[in-house]
Amino acid sequence: MLLSALLTGLTALKFKIIGTFTSSKILFMKGLYLILFFVFLSTALSARKTCDKKVISYNIRYEGAPTDTGAINWQNRKEATLNMIRREQPDVIGFQEARPSQTRYVADNLPEYGHIYAKMDRGEIPAGSSVLILYKKKSCKLLDWGYFWLGENPSLEQKGWDAHNLRPSSWVKLQDRKSKTVFYYFNTHLDHRGQVARIKGVELLIQKMKAIAGEDAHIVIGGDMNCTVNTAYDILQNGQPVNVLQPFFTWMKGGRETAAVTDDHFTFNGFNAAKVQHWIDHFFYRNGQALKFETLTGDYGAPYISDHYPIALTIRFAKH
Repeated sequence: MLLSALLTGLTALKFKIIGTFTSSKILFMKGLYLILFFVFLSTALSARKTCDKKVISYNIRYEGAPTDTGAINWQNRKEATLNMIRREQPDVIGFQEARPSQTRYVADNLPEYGHIYAKMDRGEIPAGSSVLILYKKKSCKLLDWGYFWLGENPSLEQKGWDAHNLRPSSWVKLQDRKSKTVFYYFNTHLDHRGQVARIKGVELLIQKMKAIAGEDAHIVIGGDMNCTVNTAYDILQNGQPVNVLQPFFTWMKGGRETAAVTDDHFTFNGFNAAKVQHWIDHFFYRNGQALKFETLTGDYGAPYISDHYPIALTIRFAKH
């Protein structure tokens, strides 16, 4: 009888100990799951505070140049332009030199992208460069857009300073659909002959970015600048050379120069006829982090899709 009572007591104690251990284990696991949940939530919220965007600048080479025959004629490289965009999947791409037919072709064949260009508000496409911008509708929401002219009076459609061509610039204000981060993309093309026009054009672009976006905004500007980072001219006749792109480097950062992953490939190829290698297409940015800069030299279905290689910048913006 005593032995039976003892065994009964030990069995009860065993289950009590097991029960206590099981309860502790359950509490421990609940606590662990709770910690992991908060870590996951914190990581998710942190990820939503940043957004990575891939932007491209592309001088498409205008249609109609009399020397563009055979494989380099626009009709024989236009499909390659679409292939490049579909393969690279930029969130935003800015074009230079796009003529009306090229602007319509690109916009019509890429319905997944929204688009804006100079004079779109007037129902026109400029006979010169439309400075077309495409933005991926799935990832970006268009908040605002506009354009101006590189000249003494940016609101007037006329050549500025000593420019050889009429030079518009365009811009978009976009919001990332996931993180709600707002950023600006500016698209420009400096004159290829006018020395004063290039210098004054850069100064004007800085002024317009400050006026349109402000000092604290996320900003990217890309384009064919028709000069290298070392191009300088003594236009003041006082022995002091003027570095054309220095205002960009003063107020912004160079994409190629600061990206964690970058290259040093030249950007103007002249359809393989250029006698000198030129680095004349550039990205600059403000209030962001450059992750990767690429000169897009791949095979997209034509020997050359343009006389310029497109350039791409992957940039990270932190939500304010």
